[in-house]
Amino acid sequence: MGHDDGGSHPLPEVVGVEIVEVLDWYDGPLDGLARHGGQLFWFSAGPDWVPGRPRPLVLYAVTADQAARLRAEAQQSEPHAAAVPADGDALELSGWFIA
Repeated sequence: MGHDDGGSHPLPEVVGVEIVEVLDWYDGPLDGLARHGGQLFWFSAGPDWVPGRPRPLVLYAVTADQAARLRAEAQQSEPHAAAVPADGDALELSGWFIA
């Protein structure tokens, strides 16, 4: 199963994603920092997500410096942290996809 990001190539679906930090939340995580395969990624709700429906979350590779900035930003908005399950696969999503 893939996710069409609006471009010409569908994105591959992945499992085993762990949410590390959340930057924005609306009935679930919208964006933040996640770990997959030992690597950190920035994640964001897919562009075709409609509130009230399972959301696709898309992973984007980040550098170590970018990851550090994302962590610092997320730690300034701690209220989201308590609501996030560590196991990203346990969320009601249409899936995790890697860009």
